[in-house]
Amino acid sequence: MPDKHCLFSPSGSSRWLQCSASLLPGGEEPEDKGHAAEGTVAHAVCEKYFRKQSQLDEALGTEIDGITVTQEMIDGARLYYQTINDLLDEFHDRSPYAEIETFQQSDWCEDFGGTIDCVIRGDDLTIVVDYKFGRVPVEVVGNTQLLCYLLLASEQYYDEHHCYIVQPRANHDDGPARGWQVRGETLAK
Repeated sequence: MPDKHCLFSPSGSSRWLQCSASLLPGGEEPEDKGHAAEGTVAHAVCEKYFRKQSQLDEALGTEIDGITVTQEMIDGARLYYQTINDLLDEFHDRSPYAEIETFQQSDWCEDFGGTIDCVIRGDDLTIVVDYKFGRVPVEVVGNTQLLCYLLLASEQYYDEHHCYIVQPRANHDDGPARGWQVRGETLAK
């Protein structure tokens, strides 16, 4: 996973859009290091085995940065892969391809950027897929992190863009994988 960080990171957008003081030294919210580390390992499992899905089960019980890979992480990675493959199939007529764990930085503000879990690009198409391993449901509609990712990943503003959250452990009414279509004019504003 890329370890570049920008001051205006999409993952912190809900915080810095609401409170500019959070950008000052010491202004960041404290984070739960245990759950964050577990999520980082779950992401690493997704990334490491994305191209070698047949070897995914071999990761069970191994350790990454002192955290044991669990069956939940393996199952979550499978759901993530399946969601990406389903999207590639759904938009097959637009010649889509997936980029995993790509760092995108703004051309107009060097402090605005971040690592997107998955970007699917195709003819007049940009889709961002964000993997969440937490148990608290994260909403996809209106999600500023996803909108920031779309801004960073979109080479131009098409008629439609899509955002997806894959969150295998959250009990959300819309299921563990949910999407939101964003009109191009929304991004251009």
